[in-house]
Amino acid sequence: MSATLKDVAKLAGVSIATVSYVLNDGPRPVSEKTRARVLEAISRLDYQPRRRRKVTSASKGLTIGVIVPNANATFFGDALEGIETFLYARGHTCIVGSSRSDQAIERRLVRKLTRLVDGLIITPVAELCAEIERLPDLGIPAIIMDRQVRATELSGVGIDNYSITTQAVRLLFDTGHEHVALINGPEIIDTVRVRLDGYKNALKAVGLPYNPEYVFQVPFTAEAGRSAVLDLMSLSNPPDAIICSSTDLTVGALHSLNQLGLHLPDDVALVCYGDTAWTSLLSPAITVIDAPAYLMGETSARLLLNAFTDPSKTETRHIVLEAKPILRESHLRQRAVEPYKTV
Repeated sequence: MSATLKDVAKLAGVSIATVSYVLNDGPRPVSEKTRARVLEAISRLDYQPRRRRKVTSASKGLTIGVIVPNANATFFGDALEGIETFLYARGHTCIVGSSRSDQAIERRLVRKLTRLVDGLIITPVAELCAEIERLPDLGIPAIIMDRQVRATELSGVGIDNYSITTQAVRLLFDTGHEHVALINGPEIIDTVRVRLDGYKNALKAVGLPYNPEYVFQVPFTAEAGRSAVLDLMSLSNPPDAIICSSTDLTVGALHSLNQLGLHLPDDVALVCYGDTAWTSLLSPAITVIDAPAYLMGETSARLLLNAFTDPSKTETRHIVLEAKPILRESHLRQRAVEPYKTV
């Protein structure tokens, strides 16, 4: 026999009303300690609340919720465009929420949106919260996008973050650079840790030493990029090349290089992760390792709608998209050893 609301309340040691408040995120507040007990009871009993309705992607009117850390960031903006274009063309709608890289906000958004939408696409702030983990138990189809793609039973779509830094290091080494710095994101994010691994292993592969002074783990903001470059270029042995792990970091890096009177690529080379409209318009134009963010969003939406088209296909799928270099001018300099070649 299936577990009931009463069973959950008994196991958690709370009232039925409290269980309802947790499931519906209100109307009364519940402490995080009590909420955790209720969620644990739901998981142990495999309690599955009744869903409002059953729909298929063939019918019009699906509402899909999307949660990203920063909807204003270029990378996530491109991903959202891919999601929205795919959904709108098929008669569905989309509700977007930004967690602002705050796990408390993320949890609130998940709880709210599970009451409003038919499915979810989520880029987690960091590790998966309990509210995300229990989505399958609630019967809500969900896709993990970009982060923590392989850390869950949920299907997900991501990008090969390891190759981002390995390609960048190899590119800079092949064009004559031997002191390569990395301005990376916060280490709490799994994709950031993967990029750091790629950076370290790429240095080892080409015979360059790893210098911890050349690595900055900072927020994905222009101000953090600006500050990191000032610190890097003040070292007694400053880098001759910099890899920026986001376009926002690149904006700050460019500001500081200009402030210091340093010129790309002769004084210092620069490679950025992610392409934008302005990277090709600068002089010199910025070399990038391009992330297919639009395709990632589109693929996430397609994968989610498949859950409605054929609910019998419940196997987990993890799709990893390839990042590719776009060679411009900011990585080159006259003493380059040999041109970088893409395969």
